[in-house]
Amino acid sequence: MRIVTSDTREAIGSYAENQRISAVRKVYQRGIVNPMLNIELLWKEYHSFEHVSTMITFRFFYLYFGIC
Repeated sequence: MRIVTSDTREAIGSYAENQRISAVRKVYQRGIVNPMLNIELLWKEYHSFEHVSTMITFRFFYLYFGIC
């Protein structure tokens, strides 16, 4: 099970990247709220997505602001 949405498109710029992350997050959250088969797999994918998006945000702040 893989959510295929704007997750597959490349975003240009930090605003576009934040919009893409928010859109994908909404899709995952909608899927988690609705009872369904394989919810554990969806939850693992969502958790992985959040981890990656957090790392993207961290790199942005680290590179542009030097914040650790």
